[in-house]
Amino acid sequence: METSENYNTQSITGKSNLMGTTFQTQTEKSKITLIAILTAAACFFTYYFHVKLGIGTVFTHFYYIPIILACIWWQKRGLVVAAFLSAFLIFSH
Repeated sequence: METSENYNTQSITGKSNLMGTTFQTQTEKSKITLIAILTAAACFFTYYFHVKLGIGTVFTHFYYIPIILACIWWQKRGLVVAAFLSAFLIFSH
């Protein structure tokens, strides 16, 4: 009886770890994809509003979305998104 319980626990744990790893990897890919899309949209807005329209007041509020999401998901590593968008905004002038 004890052997059967150990086998079931091990098989459940093994499947759980495998599925958890797969789910985490897929979730991480989704997060990276979403941040990449939002960052690309922010870069497009920067170009469009600075170059085409010549204004730069409202669109920068869009930067909050990718920066906050990246920092929530990846803590200090999320600051890379903030640094990139900040540099992009500064050099677009």
